Amino acid sequence: MHMAWSWAPTAGCTRRPTAALAIVVGALATLAAPCGAVSVGGVPVKSQTLSGYTQMNGCRSTGGKEATALAIYPADASPNKTYPYLAFAHGMNCDPAATYTAMLNSVAASGYIVIAPNGDNDGWCVAQYKDQLRGIDVAYEKRSHFPYSAIDWRMGVGLLGHSMGAHATVQSAGMRPASPVAIKAAMAFAPQYFPPGEPSFADKVRVPIFYVSASGDKIVAAAKVRQQYNDTDAKLSKVFAELKGYNHMSVSTSNTFSYFTAAFFNCHMLGRTEGAGSCDSIYDASRKAWCPLCGNQHGCPHVWPMQVCETSYSVQLYKN
Repeated sequence: MHMAWSWAPTAGCTRRPTAALAIVVGALATLAAPCGAVSVGGVPVKSQTLSGYTQMNGCRSTGGKEATALAIYPADASPNKTYPYLAFAHGMNCDPAATYTAMLNSVAASGYIVIAPNGDNDGWCVAQYKDQLRGIDVAYEKRSHFPYSAIDWRMGVGLLGHSMGAHATVQSAGMRPASPVAIKAAMAFAPQYFPPGEPSFADKVRVPIFYVSASGDKIVAAAKVRQQYNDTDAKLSKVFAELKGYNHMSVSTSNTFSYFTAAFFNCHMLGRTEGAGSCDSIYDASRKAWCPLCGNQHGCPHVWPMQVCETSYSVQLYKN
């Protein structure tokens, strides 16, 4: 694996990476592309900018004016070929199209429609969860129009976020959107919050959740993310991983981790318990998984750079 990044250690996205990241892990090869059709991993994906995101009032100081969103989806998505939906929340001052395309492209290539509203990029927002939930409602309201018509609404929705957006994801994971869409699982990359005045809300989470941290993160320490894992209900399926050698931005902007991101949602949204990209890929509950996230990685073509990794899998809760 080769990585080349240059990044200023800021709290937001005031600067962009100055070198590209190309990664090959097993059969997963991913290259970033800003728009159009590009082959990423399993299937080719397309992207487009969506308009009409109204009432996004959580973070917007201008009276909730209309926002746009980045949508990335498999190229064959259609009303007759539907895919599950992931609602992404970006970090502070991080434009989704400028920052996260490598990761979002590779997750979408695993068979997901990812929609990332571009909220108010004007500093810290404590109520971004409102915009994440409102984004789900907008997608449901527009479900007769493409690409929303290509969403498999029977699968519910998965939540995904980074930094400020990961904090929103943790909050949203304990709530429900106004539309009749069930939140099934959540994944939070380096969730930031500022105690004691602002709690993490990890104790309010009600769905399976995956916390990802980085050993080199100078903004959200791995221990701070681990505490949120510890604070999450022990009855839930939950995961904590610390990536060795990554920082606050590269932990979410690279596509290194996309296999496990997709596997986590495949497990809790699609009910895929065994085989590649499944519950076993994360929890190794059967003790027969090949190259799982935690545990015995003997024979893996790539040794995942986990400094710390811990999972708790509640089979009974999952089946309910």
